[in-house]
Amino acid sequence: MRRALNKLRVSHTNTTKPEPPSQVPTMTASIGSREIGELVMVYDADGSLSGELIYITKKLLGFGHCAACTISHGTRKEKPEFTALKQKGWGVPLRNIHRDEMDESLDSALRGQLPCIAARLVSGEVLLLLGHEQLDKCSGDVPTFRAAVDSALEEQNLIMPPSNACGLPSDDTDAVVPEHR
Repeated sequence: MRRALNKLRVSHTNTTKPEPPSQVPTMTASIGSREIGELVMVYDADGSLSGELIYITKKLLGFGHCAACTISHGTRKEKPEFTALKQKGWGVPLRNIHRDEMDESLDSALRGQLPCIAARLVSGEVLLLLGHEQLDKCSGDVPTFRAAVDSALEEQNLIMPPSNACGLPSDDTDAVVPEHR
């Protein structure tokens, strides 16, 4: 019995020193590098008045269209279901901008692959989620677009901020609680 107590005392007193914080591996660094800060839909059109007129003219004459515009807008304004998706869709901001409104980091990361939807990570990195071909396949349908973005997020192992980690709506009034029988 005395021997067992001595072993216990020795093992307790011979503990190794903890590693300095800089050498301790952390999960938050790897998680944070894949965490989304915002989603950005970029239209293949300029946002100026002349840019809008050129886009409308080309569309009416059948010389082209922007799949992102078809998803987000009806004939005159933003689709209500797209507005709702922007407000409560993923728990991160979804911004829709024109190609002439891109900042330098978006412009260099996307290299003209427009229209598209991109993810800007909290680390600042920009990743292309859906290009023009994938957006075309959505055929202007917002739920199909949502499913395509969800699939792209999963394929690239991207995560939402911890506040939305469980995937529930941020507003409790919209939460659906299943009944238990």
